Amino acid sequence: MTSEFSRPAGRGVQGSGYSAVQDFDMEGERVMSSGRWVGVVGGLAVMSVVAACGGSPTKDPAPLVFGTENALQGPPGTLPSPEQQAGDQAVKAVSAYFQELLAIEKDPSVDLARLDRISGQPNTGKLRFDFDELRSAGVVAVGTVDVIATTVLEVKAPKDEYGNPIPGTATASLRVCVDRSEYDRKNRNGVSVLPPDHLDAELSKPSMENPAWPDPSGWRVVWDQIMDNSTACDAP
Repeated sequence: MTSEFSRPAGRGVQGSGYSAVQDFDMEGERVMSSGRWVGVVGGLAVMSVVAACGGSPTKDPAPLVFGTENALQGPPGTLPSPEQQAGDQAVKAVSAYFQELLAIEKDPSVDLARLDRISGQPNTGKLRFDFDELRSAGVVAVGTVDVIATTVLEVKAPKDEYGNPIPGTATASLRVCVDRSEYDRKNRNGVSVLPPDHLDAELSKPSMENPAWPDPSGWRVVWDQIMDNSTACDAP
C-alpha cells in the first residue's frame, strides 16, 4: 500500500530557490524547521495509510461452524476433519433410519428389501424377523417418531497422512433419544397393542458402518439396541 499527500500551498516548492525541507506561509515567514517538517510528514503518512485502509482495523469474519450434534467437532472456524465429517453424516443417517422404519411399519405392502437402504447385517436380519411378526399379526404403526437428541460417542474414518478422507469403511457409535409420544401400534381392530407402561422417549445406541466412505449415502445401522429393550433416554 502506498500513500500520497500534497505539500501545503506556498512558495516552498522545487525551483523556487528555497530548500525542499523548508516551507513558508503566504507572508514568506518560515514556519517549520526541517526536523519538524519530517515529523509532520511522518504523521501525515500514517494518517493517510489509516484513511486508505478504512480508518480502523478490519474486523475478522464470523467463524464458520460445522455440524451440530457431533461431540468430536473442532473449535469454531476450523474445517471439519474426516472424523467430524463422518460424525455429521452418521447423525443425519440415523435420523433418516428411524423415519424409514416408521414408513415401513405403517405400510405392510412395502417390500422389506427397502431395509437395505438404511440397515446392514446383523441388524437387517433382526428387523426382517420383527416386521414379519408384526405383519402376520396385522399390526401397523400410526403417528410419528422423532429423533430429539443425538450424540456421537465414537467415530473412525479412514484418512491419509495429510488428514484427507480416503476410501474405506468408516464406523460410528451414537447415543440417540427417540420421541415416541405420538407413536402407537394398532391391530386389525384398531386397538393399541403397546404396553400401557411404554416409554414416550426411548434411548437407542446404534452402531453404524459406511463401507462406501467418504460417500455419505453409504451409512447403515448394523445394530440397534432399541430393538432389544426399552430404555429411558436419561439412562447411562
